[in-house]
Amino acid sequence: MTFGELLDEERIEGRSEGRMEGQNMLLALIGAMTADGRDTEISRLAMDRAFREEMFARYHITDHIREVQNV
Repeated sequence: MTFGELLDEERIEGRSEGRMEGQNMLLALIGAMTADGRDTEISRLAMDRAFREEMFARYHITDHIREVQNV
């Protein structure tokens, strides 16, 4: 395997991990919002980036996911 092929493989793996992290964060957010009685606002997450970021911050989703992954 050449160095370039190794870099390509690592890039693909990194993208896959990033997608999985994003999915896990979104699922955690949906769960938190549902538990908090905000399930009617979940559809807004797909269309409103500012709202989505606000909800991630409100529920501390980013911090929680990173802490779980570092354990």
